[in-house]
Amino acid sequence: MIGNITSVNTSVSRMYQSFEEFNQQAQTGVKVQAEVDQFIKQIIDQSKMLQEANSVIASIAAQTNLLAMNAAI
Repeated sequence: MIGNITSVNTSVSRMYQSFEEFNQQAQTGVKVQAEVDQFIKQIIDQSKMLQEANSVIASIAAQTNLLAMNAAI
């Protein structure tokens, strides 16, 4: 019976260690995910700025084309 109790204690200790490792890995995953979220937000912000710049350039190009057509006439 003592042997069985010792065996159970050993199994429980191994399971505890496994859960501790899993918990540490999960916490690391949460930190990495938070960093990825920040990078994604930065990319979104930069994409919005690029879209705005593209819109301004397209507007200038359209006005330039109108001026060129007007000059050709």
